[in-house]
Amino acid sequence: MATGAMIAAAAVGAAATAYSAHKQAKAARKAAKEQEKAAKRSSNVEREMYYQTRADLRPWRETGQNALAQLWKRVQVGPGEFRQSPGYQFRLQQGEQAIQRSAAARGGLLSGATEKALIRYNQNYATADYDNFLRRYYQSLTPFQSLAGVGQTTGAQLGQLGMNYARGAGNSLMFGANARASGYNALANIRGQEANSYSRLAGEAISLYGAHKGWW
Repeated sequence: MATGAMIAAAAVGAAATAYSAHKQAKAARKAAKEQEKAAKRSSNVEREMYYQTRADLRPWRETGQNALAQLWKRVQVGPGEFRQSPGYQFRLQQGEQAIQRSAAARGGLLSGATEKALIRYNQNYATADYDNFLRRYYQSLTPFQSLAGVGQTTGAQLGQLGMNYARGAGNSLMFGANARASGYNALANIRGQEANSYSRLAGEAISLYGAHKGWW
């Protein structure tokens, strides 16, 4: 009877071991699935944030692209034909008259020096007016350059966001894969422990039964 009780106890132990192993395996699978789901949720949130940011920055990016196109057209055309600034002739005449009055006061109105002074004044004045003409042209490009710079900065930001998203999504996927692998490893370990327990208990039962039958 004692041997039967011991065999029964071994059977109960085996059943308890099987039940415990089943619970542990179920818990391991559930934990792995939850970790994998969490990784997917994290990846989805990162993707939504990335595309939402792209949508938010779209006006700035498109504004920069349009400004760059306008800037390129204006640069290709160039400053165009030189146009004298408003009031050019009036100011020129005023300057010439000032030179002539000064020469007249000295008694040299018709001298060669006065003529040279008038020629030099006209040349310098024309050069200055042309410089102003070019400066106005370059100043007209400034707003387009600024807006194009905004587009360039936005593009760089989107590029960085894209790299961050790719890195984050890759990490999330790797985390999910690792969680799944860890779950499989845990399950394999539990199954291995369960098999070892079965083997040990079976050996004990056989040993007891053999002893009871006088096999050894």
